Order: sequence, then structure tokens, then C-alpha cells
Amino acid sequence: MKLLSVVTLTLAAIANAELGELQKRAAPKGIDVSSWQPGINWANVKANGIEFAYIKATEGTGYLSSEFSNQYIGATNNNIIRGGYHFARPDVSSGAVQANYFLAHGGV
Repeated sequence: MKLLSVVTLTLAAIANAELGELQKRAAPKGIDVSSWQPGINWANVKANGIEFAYIKATEGTGYLSSEFSNQYIGATNNNIIRGGYHFARPDVSSGAVQANYFLAHGGV
């Protein structure tokens, strides 16, 4: 009986370790970038296993990232799934106004 318990626990531990490895491999890796990260080497990003990127495009109703276009094109050229994002500023204006600003300035 004791041997059966040891075998069962061993098999459970092995199965759990294998599942953990599968979950790690199954989870896509991504990054969030903004104008604070200029001049990104997107080929290097891709080579390090990054599969997707969120790229800051706008903030509030008066900020447009100077790096957004370059970063978006760089990710595109390296087959990295990408999307733009807007940093909301509820103290500036309504959500609808900011959503329109985002869409008008590169929001995808």
C-alpha cells in the first residue's frame, strides 16, 4: 500500500511538472512600449520570443506619441502582433472625446 502511495505521488508530481512546462510554453509573451523606449530593435525583440506588443499612441486629448508610427511599423516589419493603446485622462475630458482623439490619431 505504501508503495502504491509513493508511485501515485511520484506520477502526480511528474504530471504537474509537465503541465507547468506546457502552460509556460503556451502563454504568449508580449510587451508594452511608449515614447519612453525610443529606437527599439524589433528584430532583437522578436528573437527574444516576444509575440505581441501594445504601443502607446495617445494620452488625454493633447498628447500624440512621437514614437508610435516608428514602433508600430517596426513591430509590423518583424511579424509581431501589435495594437495601439490610449492612456485615458478622466480629469481632461469624457471617455467618448478621448476615444475619438485616439481613433483620429492612430488608434487601431
